Amino acid sequence: MNFKWMRCLSLGLAVVIEFSGLPQQVIALPSVIHGAYNREVVIENAIQVAAGLEATCVLSNDGGVRCWGGNNNGQLGNNTKVDSTIPVRVTGLDSSVISVDVGGGHACAVMTNRQAKCWGTNTNGELGDSTTTSPRLIPVDVVGLPSGVSAISTGESHTCALLTSNKVMCWGYGSGGQIGDGTNDITNPLPKEVIGLSGTIKSVVTGGSHTCALTIAGSVMCWGSNYAGQLGDNSFTNKSVATPVVGLSSGVSAIAIGGSHSCALMDYGGVKCWGSNYLNELGDGTRVTSVAPTNVIGLSNSARAISTGSAHSCAILTNDQVKCWGYNNYGQIGDSTTVSRDVATDSVGLGGVVQIELGNSHTCALLQFGIIKCWGQRAFGTLGDGMSGDSTTPTSIIAGNITFRKIAAGGSHACAITSTGGVKCWGYNSYGQLGDGTTTDKQIPTDVIGISTGAIAIAAGAAHTCVLLSNGELKCWG
Repeated sequence: MNFKWMRCLSLGLAVVIEFSGLPQQVIALPSVIHGAYNREVVIENAIQVAAGLEATCVLSNDGGVRCWGGNNNGQLGNNTKVDSTIPVRVTGLDSSVISVDVGGGHACAVMTNRQAKCWGTNTNGELGDSTTTSPRLIPVDVVGLPSGVSAISTGESHTCALLTSNKVMCWGYGSGGQIGDGTNDITNPLPKEVIGLSGTIKSVVTGGSHTCALTIAGSVMCWGSNYAGQLGDNSFTNKSVATPVVGLSSGVSAIAIGGSHSCALMDYGGVKCWGSNYLNELGDGTRVTSVAPTNVIGLSNSARAISTGSAHSCAILTNDQVKCWGYNNYGQIGDSTTVSRDVATDSVGLGGVVQIELGNSHTCALLQFGIIKCWGQRAFGTLGDGMSGDSTTPTSIIAGNITFRKIAAGGSHACAITSTGGVKCWGYNSYGQLGDGTTTDKQIPTDVIGISTGAIAIAAGAAHTCVLLSNGELKCWG
């Protein structure tokens, strides 16, 4: 099963969010995220949003958690198995929560006392409560942790926690070695310490069936399933203990993960990728899958940011230009062709790039002075320029004199915050993800109804969009 995880970075009231998933309800207008029992009570001062396969949860600054979406496994934590199209209170988590994460069919929270609580599916011990009683419809304590929890990350069917003691412990489904304790036990209802980690751990990221840890020193270690070489350890063999990514013992500043490949931005401005290379995802001049990081050719150590799509990747350079590599069937590389590129290739006609966003088969860039250009697949109006047919070069969206501050690209649509705090969207709209009151595709940017000012952060998923407002309200549609 392939699905992407939402990731979030809290910056005061601003939340930089990336969503991915399927819509739970067609809502063509932005909807304030309401409370479970009073549709007029909004979630104010949201500070974190986390989305998994079927459910989404939001943490507000009062420490309370509310969730919405699919609930067949009790992942909403409200003592029912009934889906909800509006947020419902997670039972017992009205306060004292400092972070939340959502996985395949379960969710977990870190409390102010540094204990962890989880709820939802528990068939393989995903909740860490020493049982496989499933589902758990309300939060239960994770037991057996030797020290407090700094951060928690939920995978498809397993969970990992970074402890205040610098240990990493995992529990849940482990047939591929994703628990990291040296075994391949299918069921692991108690946390087990990951073997083989060294150095001070900065962060832990859990994917569908593998996990990676980044150290303060910039090294990366991974464990779990390795069918496409995603562990980067020079093999296709699953690993049940933390294994260093070959050649990444230091110097990593950021990691981006695509469909079946991974890329690391190095401190010196280079980019290394590993994993599947069937569609030139690695940019190393070949189509040979690599089980170890390989240098992306053509960047001259000048990358300052990276982003990955389904099968292509792009880097913003220190001169604020863009180079991309990988699959190019719709022109998403932006080099005037539809030839897939096995090395980093200039996206033509760009300069002053501030931000870049990759969808499945299209790319959009926010430039200095608030201009947006997009390229690649133009089906459904994805490029926002009012034209038909795909574009192999960046083309300006039609926005009149309006300028923009931030941009987000979804599966086949895109949205942007204007300089005045409004929001405009364009592209595919069958699920109402453009927020204009219709389900009609739009080839040029159209106003999102009800948001003319106050937008400060935006995220677009496969078929839905969410915006965080300056007053802390979170509005979503699609």
